[in-house]
Parts: sequence; C-alpha cells; structure tokens
Amino acid sequence: MRGKYSAWVTLTALLAIAGIAQGQIPVGHEHALRKLDALKTVPVPPVPGLNQYINDRDSAIALGKALFWDMNVGSDGKQACATCHFNAGADSRVVNQVSPGLKRQPFEDTTFQLGGANAGPNYQLQIADFPIPKNINDVVSSAGVHGSLFTGITPGASADNFAGINPDPDGFNLPNTLGGTSITRKVEPRNTPSVINAVYNYRNFWDGRAQNECNFLNPFGLRDQDPTHHLYQFSTTFSGGLTVNSLTPVKPIIINSSLCSQALGPALSNFEMSAAGRTFWDLGHKMLSLQPLSQQQVDPRDSMLGSLSAAKLRGANGLATTYKNMIQHAFQPQWWNAAIDICVLPGSPPIEITINKKTQLSCPAGWTQYTQAEYNFSLFWGLSIQLYESTLRSDRSRLDKFLLMADKTVTTTNAAVGDGSTRVFNLTLPAPLLSSTIFITTSLVKDGKDDGQGNVVSDSNQVEGFIDYATGAVTLLFGTPPALGDPVNVTFETVPKNTILTPQELLGLQLFQGKGQCSSCHSGPEMTNASVATVNAEPLERMLFTEGGYVKVYDDGFYNTGVRDTQDDLGQGADDAFGNPLSMSALEQEFVCFNPGLQIMLPARTPENIPAAPLNCQDFINRNGAFKAPSVRGVELTAPYFHNGGQLTLLQVVDFYNRGGDFFFENILDLDPDIQPLGLTAPEEQALVAFMLTTTDDRVKFHGAPFDHPSLTVSYGSPGGSVVTDDGTGLSLDNFITIPAVGALGYHQPLCTFQENINGFRANGSGPCP
Repeated sequence: MRGKYSAWVTLTALLAIAGIAQGQIPVGHEHALRKLDALKTVPVPPVPGLNQYINDRDSAIALGKALFWDMNVGSDGKQACATCHFNAGADSRVVNQVSPGLKRQPFEDTTFQLGGANAGPNYQLQIADFPIPKNINDVVSSAGVHGSLFTGITPGASADNFAGINPDPDGFNLPNTLGGTSITRKVEPRNTPSVINAVYNYRNFWDGRAQNECNFLNPFGLRDQDPTHHLYQFSTTFSGGLTVNSLTPVKPIIINSSLCSQALGPALSNFEMSAAGRTFWDLGHKMLSLQPLSQQQVDPRDSMLGSLSAAKLRGANGLATTYKNMIQHAFQPQWWNAAIDICVLPGSPPIEITINKKTQLSCPAGWTQYTQAEYNFSLFWGLSIQLYESTLRSDRSRLDKFLLMADKTVTTTNAAVGDGSTRVFNLTLPAPLLSSTIFITTSLVKDGKDDGQGNVVSDSNQVEGFIDYATGAVTLLFGTPPALGDPVNVTFETVPKNTILTPQELLGLQLFQGKGQCSSCHSGPEMTNASVATVNAEPLERMLFTEGGYVKVYDDGFYNTGVRDTQDDLGQGADDAFGNPLSMSALEQEFVCFNPGLQIMLPARTPENIPAAPLNCQDFINRNGAFKAPSVRGVELTAPYFHNGGQLTLLQVVDFYNRGGDFFFENILDLDPDIQPLGLTAPEEQALVAFMLTTTDDRVKFHGAPFDHPSLTVSYGSPGGSVVTDDGTGLSLDNFITIPAVGALGYHQPLCTFQENINGFRANGSGPCP
C-alpha cells in the first residue's frame, strides 16, 4: 500500500461509512440512471451527528456566510472565498485569469500561449480565444494571491505578515514600468466551479479530492491518518470533590460533508488565499481579532446578516458583533469554551502542550500560544461554510416549475390489444410527456419502463422501444407477441401543451435525455451523476470501453470526456496528499487486493452484457483524465465551461459533444464510450441550448435571497497590460472592481456575465462592463 494511508488502519472505518461490512457481498443490482425531476424533490443530504457540534443552526449559517465573503481571510487582506465565486457561485473576471499548463505530465508547462503575441500573465481574454484551440493547454481560471511566505499575525490587521516573495515556480514575472520585473497574482490551474447546488455533490473539486467525510482539518477526510492532525475537545469531570478541566485531542468525522472538506482547501492554499506556511490556528488568531467584514458593506436587508449589519449605525462597514460571539452562538461550548490555551512549537509536524490559565499564563519562550477557539478554527470554518453553502440551492427555475406542475395527470390506458402475432406496436399518447414515467404491462410483461433517455427497457427483456417525449409517439417491440385479446397497458404522465416550456425547449429536453446523451452523465434532479443520491446507490460502476472492448471500473460521476489530452491533467488519475489514488475505484481495489476476504459487488449493465460481479485485483480502473460531471443547473451563468474553461458559450459546449470531443484518439484508452459523434442538426443543437437555459433560477441571476451578499472588492488584473505597474515591493499593482452589497430582493439588473465582460458592454446595451 502506498503512502501513509494504511488499509489495515482505515479499511473498517471507510467501509462502515460506505455501508459495507468487511467480508460482506452487497446484493448486485442493475445500473440505472435516476429520472429528471424538480430539485425540490431531493432533500439536502443529512449530516448525522451534526448536533455534536452545532448549537444554533441559523447562527452557524450566518457565521459561514460572513466567513465566506470576508476579504480579511486572505493573507493579503483582499482575498475571500467569494472572490472566485461572486457571480452565480462562479467567477466572471476576464483579466489575469489565464494559467499555463501547470498540471501537464510528466512536467508542468509554464509557457503561456493563449493570446498569441500578447500571451502571458495579466492577459485580457478575447472572444477569439474561444474555443481554446487543441494545441494550447492554457487554462482559464481565477486569480488568487501574490506569492509570499507567511511569518505571523498582527492582531487587528487585515493583512498577514510576509517575508519576501515566495520563489515557487507558479508565480509569474512581467516587465514593470520601473525597468525590472513584478510578480503577478497566481491563477489556479483549473477553472472555478460554481458553489451553487454543490451541497448535492458526493465529493467536490474537479478531481473529487474533497471527500464526502469531513475531518475538519483538510480536504482528505479519513485518508488523513497523521496522528498529529487533530482538534481539542474540552471536558469537565469531577474527582474527589474537585473539578478537573481538560482538553482531549480528537479526530472527529462527519459524512455527507464534502462542502466542509472543500472549504478546508482554499483558505490555506498559496495559490488561492494564503501566504505559504500559514495554519488554521494562525487564521483563527487573525479572524478572532477582527470585526467581521470590516472592509465591506452589509445591506441591512441581507437575508442572513441584515440584523447584524453595522450599516444601520451611520452606514458603517461590517457586522456589529465579533467572530467570537458568532462562534459562541453557533457552536457547542466544548469546542471553544476552555480556559486552557494550547502552545505550539513551530515546526513540522507541530508539537503541542496545554497550559491552564489559573496556574500558568503564557507559553514557554519560542512557542506560539492559541486559545481553544483559535486552535479549533478549522472546525468552525469548515462546518459553518458548509451550512451556508447548503442554502445555495437553485430550485426555482422554469424547468422546476414545469416538473412540479400541479395539473399534470397520470393515466393508464389500454393502448393496444394483442392478436397473437403482432410484435411491433406504434402508439401515440397525449403530449408532451414527462420523462421516466411510462410503464408498459401485458400478461407476459410486468416491468417495461422508460429509462429516462427515451428508451423502453425491461428487466425480463420482453419489451423494448422508443419514446418521443415532445410528440407522444411510442414504438414498442415485444419479444413474444401479446396473446389474442391481451391488453397492452400503458401508464404515463402528461402536462398541458403551451405551458412553461416552449416547443423548442421541449425538443431540447427530449434531446437531453435521448439523442444528445446528456443525461448519461447529468441524470437525476441534481443533473449530475456525481450527486450524493447517485453515488450512494452506485459508488463504482463497470462499463464497456471503446478501445479493445475492455470492461473497466470507474467512479460514478467522473469521466474522461476528451476536453484535453489526458496528460494535460490527470484529474482522478493523480494521487492525494498521502500518496494514494484519488479515485475511489483504485483505492478500493487496493483494499480488495490487500484483504482477500473483502468483496465489493458492482452492478450489472445488461445492455452491455456485463453481469454484477465483485471488484477484483485484475479489473482495469478507468481514472486517468476523469473529472467530476458538474450540474447543468444554472449553467447559463457559469461560463467559461469545462475544467480548463475552454468553451465560451453553451452552443460551443454542445458542438464539442456533437463532434465527439477534441481528443478522441489521444484519449482512447480512457475516453468515456458515450463520447462519440452525435449527429445533431443545427436546430437540435440550438434546442439543447434553449433547454439548458430553462434551468436558470432568477434568484441566482439577480442575486436575490439566499444568493444576496455583502459588498466585495476583487482584483481585476494589474495596470499596464504586458508591462505592469509595480507596487513598490516587487509585486504587481492591482486594479480593483467593487461588487455592491445586495439585500434579499436582489439587484435591479444582473452583474455582467463572463462574455459581457470580454465584450466590455452589456448584451442589452444598458451599460459598460465590468
């Protein structure tokens, strides 16, 4: 077993979380896609044991929102989580947003190419840059922090203390106006995904490294077995008539909490928000000394923070409270209430001692002193941000209204009668039909059903067929002709014509679930196979791959779709921080190989003649170049698309899939078999785009509650273009734009989209951008 992640230590715990007992063979079942439905039909994944940590849920949500939007969190006092997620949960900036191929294997590519002669840091994107050509592996992503080394905190200061410029290779120099060079803000090597609806994801980040189980310390959940990584829990016991207060090192775990795991990554990333070498203890020490959102306006009508807004007091910034008070209201006292501090000896790994304030007031010389609340700050950070982001659910789109319509009807009809010889029946049902709601029965057929993609399937293989949702046309092919007089019963749902969705959008819905094969990766109400509900049902799957006809095992919801050459970014093919595969399939295969008594059953895929069978050491694992399938919901607002930000418009995305991807032959060993030319016509491509627009929730578009927020000042490149202005310390000077604070009612008009920011003006002609 590689790395520090011992199968013998963690196997039982991991399998218990997955609901699999050692030695048990779960019952195999047929691979099945979940039907499209309104998002309201899916509950937020429950988090067992949450009350062990949370005292007041609403207070925790408010704390999470404040921390998510607070610019003070960044080591530079300017970078918040929201800096990369301020517009529909994503990033619509277009200057200094290009990263070279830093994920390229076996060596990173640090050469900028996008923009031709103007390529390089601080480049301003142009319409002509998209789609990114095949020969360019640059990534359109999000600007983070300048390179720097952390040296400490000055309580009450927004910025950390730095020691010079971090000389790592991912900070890029440009000529400056002083005749030297200046280092620009770093740009992440993958495009920023939206945080909206991310609560439904089983794992988060493009490569899935943010685990479903959160350890409150870093993104890796139970993969982290380092005994020096822990929190402190306070307890009071009584012995011999005396009260004994103590701190106990603990490593708590909660499941269905990949948002918590995800939040624990960027805050300390020396790309995104932090100087190199900062810890969560340091971040807690800093934030607990500052007024929440002290640099930002909070609208008194803010849906979560309005009652705390200091703007009620002469228009002041921030909140009229402290982070200490917010934590004490939100969290159980055993995580913050100790009158005992922790001393940390600088080094790696840290060595801690505890001091009781009644007998000892300070740490020994050379040690750094933290309160329990500061030391446990990662717990408050991860869990409160998860609870805040759990409110960001876009479930009021036109598609949701269509799927929830109260006047839809369920009808059972004798659609035909058998004559003993006819095997093919052509039926016309009232249209438009709702997907995945058609059931076919005869005396011989009890299980004919709609598979959600316009196909009729049967576990008994006695009937198959095709469905046109828009027109109601159904073709049924029976293996054995229904007997004379045997009724062919069809149960289906209908909705009124001419309501909610247009004929073009209904055609797009049909294509999404049929010819376009979109629902193969974007199924269910969440419109992604990477959801908690889908992965809990089928964590690992087998599929017949194109090259060589191999059957391979892969993580449900993660696919190589030919966006880039696999070697440009291995995605799930890479390892975690402990030297173990990011892929659950590969990791569980290692468990099986090291523990022969363990059997993990994988579902059957009858159409491909793949039976249910246990995972074994000889299985091919398909993980290289595989990335999480994002939700399609609200996709209109989250350009640019894919993990490399390579497509500008939804029509470009549809065209990409219609041509069978861009790296079919280069990626053939790992390419998902559904990536192949689709034969969509131009009107069909446009219908697919029209359908995807129906998933937009106007509350997201206009930043209405719960998507309202404080003001935010974000960097927008550096003055000077390819010859930047130096700030006097060797760093490029920043341009900034301000995103105004907004209350529960939202903006009167949306923020400029990514494409509008490139053009420099709003599409409706109402003003300039950004």
